[in-house]
Amino acid sequence: MPSTPPTRALTVGDIMSRSVLTTEAGASVAEAAALMYARRVGSVVVVHDGAPIGILTERDLVRFAAGAADARSALVGDYMTADPDTVQESEEVIDAFRRFAAHGYRHIPVVAAGGGGLVGIISMRDLLMKLRRGPASAAHGAVGPSAAVEALPPVASDLTSTVLSLLDVGRATVPAVVVPEGPELTYRALRQHVGRVADTLASLGVARADRVAIVLGNGPEAVVAILGAAVAAAAAPLNPACTEDELRYYLEDVAASALIVPRGGGEAARRAWPAGALLVEIAIEADGKLWLETSIRGRARRTAPGPGPDDVALVLHSSGTTGRPKRAALRHRNLVSSARNIVATYGLSSLDTTLCVMPLFHIHGLVGCTLSTFASGGTVVMPVRFNPVGFRRILAAHKPTWYTAVPTIHQLILARQRERAHPGSSLRFIRSASSKLHEATLLGLEEAFGVPCLEAYGMTEASHQIASNPLPPAPRVSGSVGRGIGVRIGVMDAQGQLLTVGASGEVVIQGPSVIDGYDDNPEADARSFTNGWFRTGDQGFLDSAGYLTLVGRLKEMINRAGEKIAPHEIDEALLKHPAVAEAVSFGVPHDTWGEVVEAAVVLRAETTEAQLLRHCREHLADFKIPTRLYLVGSIPKGSTGKIQRTRMPNLLRGAP
Repeated sequence: MPSTPPTRALTVGDIMSRSVLTTEAGASVAEAAALMYARRVGSVVVVHDGAPIGILTERDLVRFAAGAADARSALVGDYMTADPDTVQESEEVIDAFRRFAAHGYRHIPVVAAGGGGLVGIISMRDLLMKLRRGPASAAHGAVGPSAAVEALPPVASDLTSTVLSLLDVGRATVPAVVVPEGPELTYRALRQHVGRVADTLASLGVARADRVAIVLGNGPEAVVAILGAAVAAAAAPLNPACTEDELRYYLEDVAASALIVPRGGGEAARRAWPAGALLVEIAIEADGKLWLETSIRGRARRTAPGPGPDDVALVLHSSGTTGRPKRAALRHRNLVSSARNIVATYGLSSLDTTLCVMPLFHIHGLVGCTLSTFASGGTVVMPVRFNPVGFRRILAAHKPTWYTAVPTIHQLILARQRERAHPGSSLRFIRSASSKLHEATLLGLEEAFGVPCLEAYGMTEASHQIASNPLPPAPRVSGSVGRGIGVRIGVMDAQGQLLTVGASGEVVIQGPSVIDGYDDNPEADARSFTNGWFRTGDQGFLDSAGYLTLVGRLKEMINRAGEKIAPHEIDEALLKHPAVAEAVSFGVPHDTWGEVVEAAVVLRAETTEAQLLRHCREHLADFKIPTRLYLVGSIPKGSTGKIQRTRMPNLLRGAP
């Protein structure tokens, strides 16, 4: 009987590139740039006596180009990143991955054991593209039905970290939050303000196990209040657009011990708040100074005790499709893990600036945009009220390198771009998450801005990101939400068995960013967790390379006489008609068929229901064709831009 070959951990030497481009500090920037272009590489290692003393990357060249120096006379030594971090070829790949995630590296020089000379270089592309080569590939391949995904090891999560560690990445004088035509907070000011909010709450008797409700619109006040509350207790940000009755329900549901509102604002929240309970008003002045006012006198000034990684940092209501939403209790280690996963996915660094167009009371805006940027030491440009009309102006003034949004916002931005050609921008990629991005929108964004648009997959219970399509040159799969980074993804049947590659079932996830359980809801936990896997409620399948394709929400699938119909397929067919701007399909009860398909569309040009149905017959099987089309002026959406598909029949009842 043949013996089983021994396995060992995958090392840097197994996947690194041994052919490494080098230069000297005395070479000109022009010479180095020409070498990089000729070899089609993103960096050149600067050496002295065979040892790396610096690295010059594409980002360094971008920074150089922003100045007025002559590349022919400028020296590499003046523009390189000196004393670069290095790894030894004997180190485990997972340790290298940890460094990429923590610091936003794209390339790290590899040196011989004992800190010797340069022997190679490892890049994020090596980590993503070569992991199944090398001695450990057989061990990875034998994992089970999800082997294609598990062959990509998760980002190592530092389970000892809290959100405070994310604020320590940025340099003190670098802008952390910038409000267009408003205040600006450096990382030093952000850290100070967060500490002051936490200490104020602690001095007022707020304890670690308490919940602090926050009803604020986007802006530095919301950032400071949410993080300060997460340090002293647990933050519970709520939508300021909610009515008084809605806010009263949410305030009672989270059992808030304190409420933070804007100075002189938040009237509905104030009315919903019990008389005499702790109320805190907050404002950031034009010069960046923090203003706080409390409704009761504090005790002797206290310093808030530092939170632990297992402490709950954030309580958010999940956007359930039926009934009252559940409370997701996100711990510090969950948030840190997700933020660093996002940094690793997109190679974020201190040179990146993001434009925050998503609300901070939603996990997408808070983690997907803001905390991930803090984790890279970059800058968040945060309009108080985002308007797609001003998008071009913000691009020109603040030069963001990326932004992330739900498809509805992308469509609004794209509509403005179509009206007037865009001459180019500072963007290096666009990200979409939180609901399905239609292919027409993706292609339109890429054409308008000339950068890749990457569809990602996230949810509140995973502290946002689960999977994402990678940046070029890694392959992107059309219609897929990409691969998991830092999160294990499987597909499960109704009996709790993991399915093989290509089989469709419920998407399940594991990982350090996934919640341990809902807040005080054992019934929901029992329904949502199976054998250590969290059941997302989404239906999808994995391909052999680990890319996940979502078919739809299980509760949104239309069951017509036993035929399961994915509503996104009908949406896509309708959106192919040139007169259709938006489309959403859904199931409605039927006495004979169980359910039939109906749809609502928003038009951008004149057409008729009969013409649209004729178009559907060209693209869909007969049983998928809508039995009724609603021509509407707008499609109702939730507070974050998500279409509430299962509520559509009731919302549209009585429409013409």
